[in-house]
Amino acid sequence: MKKLLILLLVLSVKVYSQEQLSSSEKVESFLSFLKPYMENKDRLLEIPGLSENEIKHYIKLKYEACEDNFKLLRTKIAGQENEVKKTGKRLSYSEVNACFTNFLKEKYSGNFVEFLGIPCLVKARIISKRDSSFTFKGHFSSPIKIRVKVVAFDAMEVLKGNREFQAGKTYRFYYGNNWRHVNNESFQEGSIYLLPLEPRLSSEDSSWDSALITYFDDSCGLYKIENDSLIDKYDFFSFGNLVPWKEFLTGFNLKAGAIKNGDF
Repeated sequence: MKKLLILLLVLSVKVYSQEQLSSSEKVESFLSFLKPYMENKDRLLEIPGLSENEIKHYIKLKYEACEDNFKLLRTKIAGQENEVKKTGKRLSYSEVNACFTNFLKEKYSGNFVEFLGIPCLVKARIISKRDSSFTFKGHFSSPIKIRVKVVAFDAMEVLKGNREFQAGKTYRFYYGNNWRHVNNESFQEGSIYLLPLEPRLSSEDSSWDSALITYFDDSCGLYKIENDSLIDKYDFFSFGNLVPWKEFLTGFNLKAGAIKNGDF
């Protein structure tokens, strides 16, 4: 699932609250699993030969870490990668995780791997959409102004990401103006969607004061809910192109439970 604003790939995070970065055993467990591979490059050659139980254990750890505290996970990984750049003695968490990702894409599917990394899934009604911008300072010689769309929504149900979202509350997310859907679709005010969202950390490098949430997207475009059914044109979630919402919700919960229990 591609992030919609290329700049976000290089956005450095420097300021965050203690509440946002509270400890998480699930994040630590996931990073501890990757650590031996990070310390010994030869261990990467063992990944294709891992047992089924070891593979399922990795999948469980990644899913739970992304769901439990994505902000902490990103911060830990960013900090470790900075150390790697300075010393050059180890592989980064991202490099090791990429090897697992490529292996799992071959074993399962790209959609399944992307599904594991979605931090938040929210059923939401779109309230408004407007143009905005923020100034990114970063490491560039001069600030760069980025134009974005800001979408306000009411959270109706939170399938994943209860740390960040609560049903009945209003939030905002953004995406780059250069994003184009495969069918030139766009969010419609008053309509209901299933939103895959990524919470982002606040940053002193940005003058933008809107909600720091990114909209995730893959080639499938939007996930609209119409007549109480989810429209999934390219069957990203593997429940069909048009599935009643209650049926989707049941299937999603069963799938998430199976991943956590290693029964998928």
